Amino acid sequence: MSFSLLSDGSAVQHEQHAAIVPWWSFTKTVLSAAVLSLVRDGLVQLDAAVPDGSFTLRQLLRHEAGLADYGELAEYHAAVARGEAPWTADEMLERLDATRLRYTPGASWRYSNVGCAVFREGSREGILEEEAVHRLMTTLKPEKNDA
Repeated sequence: MSFSLLSDGSAVQHEQHAAIVPWWSFTKTVLSAAVLSLVRDGLVQLDAAVPDGSFTLRQLLRHEAGLADYGELAEYHAAVARGEAPWTADEMLERLDATRLRYTPGASWRYSNVGCAVFREGSREGILEEEAVHRLMTTLKPEKNDA
């Protein structure tokens, strides 16, 4: 498992800190909060189509974009059961045929882990991912209390 640990906004080695908390599925919640702060500040539009997508950021965040989830793949579950190394994001998206929508965006709801990858891919040419991570890290920086 890889992880990053921050203290006062700076990366620290895990040996330097007693409390290690794994992210796992928490990243979706944290990324969503950071993205919504970008919406609040007018840097992205919640109801505009995402780059190379036929769905909006709102639909993506609400799991209404029509995207698949790798949990639907029997080969994923078999690989996990065998203890194989995790697939790369590109391999997972290819095996999933992730560009094929499972339903018309906005017409239904279906949990999808792919949404975070889509956000990441769609933001590579812009500031979205970098700005979202910056906002996340500065928000997590604890306030010093002189009292």
